[in-house]
Amino acid sequence: MQHDYFQLLIQSAQKGRKNAFIDLCELNTKKIYTLCVRMLANKKVASKITIQIFLQAWENIQFVRTDTPFELWLKSIAIYALLEEIRTKTVTTSIEFDKEDTNITTDNKLDELLVNLPEKERIIFLLRESEGYTFDEIKDFFNEYALEEIKLLFGETRRKILEAMKDEL
Repeated sequence: MQHDYFQLLIQSAQKGRKNAFIDLCELNTKKIYTLCVRMLANKKVASKITIQIFLQAWENIQFVRTDTPFELWLKSIAIYALLEEIRTKTVTTSIEFDKEDTNITTDNKLDELLVNLPEKERIIFLLRESEGYTFDEIKDFFNEYALEEIKLLFGETRRKILEAMKDEL
């Protein structure tokens, strides 16, 4: 049922109906914003990148295929936008920050641990553990690291998180 509803919204959006696209955005905004905050560890940059992701999705809505879930298509746009921001810092350097932007507190201990990890550790961990990328795919994003270094960094990060979360489990 939900798949049919998404398909109807996608088809309507592909015909230029902005309200259908807005509905798709509303159904996915929280997931995309959460991914952005986790990857960037900055609420203000995450907000701006989230908007850019949805604008890019609107510009490319005609390329959504019926055999690919919309959420997966949208997440792929998000991952590439996030990695581009991490690489170039285009948005990050264009805005001023308050302490609140990088002081991310949450009731979720895992989220708090994630946003406080060093950038590369956080990104590698999230790409692998949350988004399901293989180590080879992650290696494609980080040419400066050998595959074994990525695996080692992931393993160390995972151990740190599990140790910090052991009381929660």
